[in-house]
Amino acid sequence: MNANDLMIAVLGGFIGTALMTGMMLMGKQMNLPAIDAHGILGFMQRADRATPLGYIMHWVLGGAF
Repeated sequence: MNANDLMIAVLGGFIGTALMTGMMLMGKQMNLPAIDAHGILGFMQRADRATPLGYIMHWVLGGAF
């Protein structure tokens, strides 16, 4: 695996994360059952800062996957 393949894989992870985040936010606006991945990830680290830390973890993990 060369550097170009790695960059394409990371970019694909970020694109997938963007789509997943958009679908979660649209579902919340349509009153569907919430899938709050960023809230859960952030709450696992610090209960008082769930959303900002969760969004950061969501994007980092999305790029890594």
